[in-house]
Amino acid sequence: MRAHTPDLDADFLHHYGLDLAHLGTRRLTWARFAGLLVRLPAQSRSLRAIGGRVDDWDAPTHLAAASLDTARQTNYLIGALLTAHGAKKNPVTKPDPVPRPGHEATGRKRRGFRALFSHYGTHVRSIG
Repeated sequence: MRAHTPDLDADFLHHYGLDLAHLGTRRLTWARFAGLLVRLPAQSRSLRAIGGRVDDWDAPTHLAAASLDTARQTNYLIGALLTAHGAKKNPVTKPDPVPRPGHEATGRKRRGFRALFSHYGTHVRSIG
């Protein structure tokens, strides 16, 4: 933990407004420290330094990417409606999803529920 003290100190100042110099006092008890430590955001310096749960995006960024994916799919479907009503070709190219951190493209298209859950960053466990 000593190797990551500067990262922890920076995180506690940035996220909680607490200085680790007060650790062990009434201002920052060990119990409070432990409770706050396990709740550090995924983007914290400490978690990146120790290689723990790291997510380059926070929830609003994931929601923005999902919204953009939805808008692109909607545009594509509107183009498909034009095709259904006589257009020779869909004027909108099929959209690729916004690349998410930790989900590198493999070059092959995956289908089904696993692909859907993987796209949204959810792990699906095999049954049986």
